[in-house]
Amino acid sequence: MQFIKQLFTAYSQAITSFFYVAIVLVVYLEIQRNAQLEESWLGILRNSVTTKLYYVLLYGLIGGLVASSIILIFRIAIDYQVMLIIWTLSLFLSLFNQRYLSLSYSVGIVSLVSLIFGWPKVNVPPLMVIVGILHLIESILILIDGTRDTIPVYIEHHRFTPAGAYIMNKMWPIPLVTLLTTGKIAFPIVAVLIYEDEAITQIPLRRAREASFWSAFYGLVILILAIASYGIQWMTYIAAFVTLFLRELIFILNRRGQRTGKPAFIAPWRGIRVLDALPESIGERMGIRQGDIILNVNGRQVNSEAMLREILADCPSLIWMDVLRNENETVELEYKDYGEGINDLGIILVPRTTGKYYLFNKHNGLLTRIWGNYINR
Repeated sequence: MQFIKQLFTAYSQAITSFFYVAIVLVVYLEIQRNAQLEESWLGILRNSVTTKLYYVLLYGLIGGLVASSIILIFRIAIDYQVMLIIWTLSLFLSLFNQRYLSLSYSVGIVSLVSLIFGWPKVNVPPLMVIVGILHLIESILILIDGTRDTIPVYIEHHRFTPAGAYIMNKMWPIPLVTLLTTGKIAFPIVAVLIYEDEAITQIPLRRAREASFWSAFYGLVILILAIASYGIQWMTYIAAFVTLFLRELIFILNRRGQRTGKPAFIAPWRGIRVLDALPESIGERMGIRQGDIILNVNGRQVNSEAMLREILADCPSLIWMDVLRNENETVELEYKDYGEGINDLGIILVPRTTGKYYLFNKHNGLLTRIWGNYINR
């Protein structure tokens, strides 16, 4: 009972700390940027900025509470001064790219510097354990919340242009409670879990599952190395090196796989491919899914968005369509509206031609954006 009281007392301090409030502000600004991107592509905002912020805060708080409980149960103690150095480095690195705000980069760098040069004095294994725990939490959050508010866009591809894709960006602020090296409960540490991804060769759900697997894999590897380094000094060098470079390697390989693989969403030779259906739209209520190919509507073949608009121009009261799903399954869908008729399905299609493309690397840090603007003058 005393443990629970201490945990929640320290945790309440964590979520009211300056560091947590500052990170929430950073997350809020990022959500606003994503909302602007969503409006520019869809013409609407499916969920308000407040709603988006609510979900990332909620899941972040739950994730932080779970992580803090594990940290305190196993009495993982860290040096507060070291954490200040790590946090300062994380903020500096985020000026180049926001994903460097993740503790895995700054912890890896500080640990390697400490091991090689002897300053700052760092007890490496506990820091690695915290990084491992956070990435296991991240893998769960990706599964639960990673596909919420994905943004469908068009991209240029080296083989198929245009192609449909989904932008998946999440930042979860994680308040943490840990022990000081003195054995007392420390006031809070704040971490940020960042899921920055692109679904090009897969639908978002499958992409998120794969990303969740790799996050869990990374977390388990770091935990194993951290535990081993408690008793074997030279393992701390391996743990620090792997903490820094394995995460970056996984990110690079996954991104390359998405950008060089065959897109899952390209215009078919017959019919029109659905990239997404807007919430509460007729298309969603009909059961139209991401990747479906609409072959015909009301008995008329459709090969372009213009042909679909022509069919719906008369506001038919009943529409039925043949849809090719999963490349070998044909289903029939229908919808009735005898009141106002049907003039819009509320679906986003993969165009055969377009002049609008999403440009990658939108989430570079402040310094990188300033440099890019200077170069492009």
